[in-house]
Amino acid sequence: MAEKVKVAFMQLSDCWGCHQSLINTHLGLLPVLPALDIVYWPTVVDFKHASLKAREPGSVLVGFIEGAIRTKEDY
Repeated sequence: MAEKVKVAFMQLSDCWGCHQSLINTHLGLLPVLPALDIVYWPTVVDFKHASLKAREPGSVLVGFIEGAIRTKEDY
């Protein structure tokens, strides 16, 4: 069996709705999930940021970044 693809999901300044929409497609995702190793997705699984920082650089193949980056003017 091929090695699983390591995937991380990062949520920036957003409302969780996009992640919820992705989760709501769960039946469509079922064929894909066995090929993925979700190493970071704190919205869905209790991962801590330190667990992502502890990984070797380049160890995550695919990263999904969702939301805007806040600046000091946004606070």
